[in-house]
Amino acid sequence: MPESNPGYSELISPPGGAEPGVHCASCFYRLKGLSASGVCPECGKPYTPETVFRVASFPSMAALLLKFGWPFIIAIVAAGAYVPNRSGVAVLIGLVFVIAVLMNTPIQLNLLIRKHIPSHLRPSWVKGVMVLGRITYVTVGVITLLTIISPLLLLAACLFMR
Repeated sequence: MPESNPGYSELISPPGGAEPGVHCASCFYRLKGLSASGVCPECGKPYTPETVFRVASFPSMAALLLKFGWPFIIAIVAAGAYVPNRSGVAVLIGLVFVIAVLMNTPIQLNLLIRKHIPSHLRPSWVKGVMVLGRITYVTVGVITLLTIISPLLLLAACLFMR
């Protein structure tokens, strides 16, 4: 750190440096290069390092494909292994795939929205998507629990009670 610039350590990010995701929590004004504490030049509200909103860098395409696509990858591999044999396992894998997609997609969307859009700046339709996503994965989870796991537990209990 240069001695000639004593205020350098108080900067949120060095001029021209990294961390482009520091914004005012009130108006989302980009605070890059401003002092760590101060008043937002856009809205006039005070900010500190604890109160600023830090936007996570957006995931790469490969990361998005992995987050959203893992059920598809598993289904393709499983289909290649079991569908040609026309076994009952193929039907089970198809069911697990549908459940995984219905639960994974809204969860991943909610996580992306929470990381990249401050709650007070989310349009009402985004909040609706988040609520619909929660309803979807909770409903699918409950249905899965009631229709698949509960009978298996009952069957296991019956077999071990003999």
